[in-house]
Amino acid sequence: MSRSLLVLSLATSMLLAGCNSEAPPSAQKPAAAPAAAQPPAPNFDEQFADLSKRWLDGSFKLSPVSATQAGDHRFDAELDDLSAEGRQRGLDFSKGMLAELGKIDRTKLSRENQIDYAILSNQVKSDIWYVESLQGWAWDPTIYSQIAGGALYTLMAREFAPLPIACARRHRAWRSCRSSSSRCTRISIRTVCRRSTPTPSPSRTRAC
Repeated sequence: MSRSLLVLSLATSMLLAGCNSEAPPSAQKPAAAPAAAQPPAPNFDEQFADLSKRWLDGSFKLSPVSATQAGDHRFDAELDDLSAEGRQRGLDFSKGMLAELGKIDRTKLSRENQIDYAILSNQVKSDIWYVESLQGWAWDPTIYSQIAGGALYTLMAREFAPLPIACARRHRAWRSCRSSSSRCTRISIRTVCRRSTPTPSPSRTRAC
């Protein structure tokens, strides 16, 4: 009985020793590869802020009269281009902005930017609809008088610069309109200018 127990004990020891010899030492196990760095989550608020800035700047370039009315005087000597080429540039710009808006997850924006997102999206869609469907330039003659009048009146009605500078910009806008190939050439710019020139304030002693 004691022999049998010894044999059984030896057999068990040998079996365990064999198992241990087949298993690689723990010290020889390769180190686990470090976890791959996760890319930073996109900041949709920053993306929307950048897109909004680019939309505003592009809109002012396409509509210089609107830029002047908003207080941006970089394009005072220019007028809105209502030619087929000008309308196509505006349409391409609006469609591009709408496509970029679609890449921004609105639900990830701050509450304030969610509201601005809806406003901007509706504005861009409205601009596209105006060019493709309403086409006011083809049947509404007041559009041209509004552009000419706005280009001149806004420069004279606000004291954003000394009068000689304002006068010079007004005359450049006038020449631009007269030399334009659009229907703006059919408007009496001199009449618009006379009607839009306000009474000079004490700080404006020189006349154009």
